[in-house]
Amino acid sequence: MKQYTYYPGCSCAEGTEKAYSKSALAVARVLDVELKELEDWNCCGSSPYSSYDELGMLSLASRNLALAEKKNLDIVTPCSSCYVILSQTNATLKNTLSLKLKSMRY
Repeated sequence: MKQYTYYPGCSCAEGTEKAYSKSALAVARVLDVELKELEDWNCCGSSPYSSYDELGMLSLASRNLALAEKKNLDIVTPCSSCYVILSQTNATLKNTLSLKLKSMRY
């Protein structure tokens, strides 16, 4: 059985998009996929941070990515906004680290 860290996101867990979460969990069962909800998750930063505070958004999303990384599982989310923010943050972190490492080489 394949396992993933499951990030429901604010809207899917507690807000207007609970149907996304219910659907994702139901589909996962049919596909024999185990979704383990990320413990102690926080808002991904998609709203309102992404519109005016990029560092705040990156900080919130980075924390969720770090929590998932500790579990050594890929992270999935049914929320398209959360997916975009988590994906962009992951790419930003990787690119920033890569740029720093390249600039340190002589």
